[in-house]
Amino acid sequence: MTKKKTIIVPAINLDIENEALINEYLKDAEAVGLTERTIENYKSCLKKFSSVIDKSLMDVDISDLIVFKKYLETQRNRYTIPFSPKTISRYFSAIESFYEFLEFEEYIDKSLMPKFRRRYLKRLRRKTRSNGSSNRKLITVDEMSMLLNSIMDPRDKAVIMLLAKTGIRRQECSNIEIKD
Repeated sequence: MTKKKTIIVPAINLDIENEALINEYLKDAEAVGLTERTIENYKSCLKKFSSVIDKSLMDVDISDLIVFKKYLETQRNRYTIPFSPKTISRYFSAIESFYEFLEFEEYIDKSLMPKFRRRYLKRLRRKTRSNGSSNRKLITVDEMSMLLNSIMDPRDKAVIMLLAKTGIRRQECSNIEIKD
């Protein structure tokens, strides 16, 4: 039997305990090399999760995850559009990563997330695929050639060529500096 680790925090305030766990996880996420943007997104997702379930993150069970999923399905973004399946999936990616950390650090015996994901998020992935929001259409070599030949500005042509040949994301491309 393995001994569980404990974080020493005042037991008076649940928010402090959850915040300490989240902060420890975020330090670990930085150490394993997650990007600053991913860490900020995960921090936001975990704080929202913590506030909605309103109990210790160490005591979460499947029913809490279901409640949070239902909560997310009723939320709207800043444009008053309901959260997309992809957004909901992002929240659960953050939660899953957090619970993998807790399991690795032996705060918990086993993460509930793989079991939850198989049962409750499988349908969410199907929804994403069926409405076409996550399908990407690849273009042919001839179409890429036509696109490149239609661009007059050498800088724009270089950017499109970089995106096409390397597969980097737009944000990664926009962060490139001349010294790179």
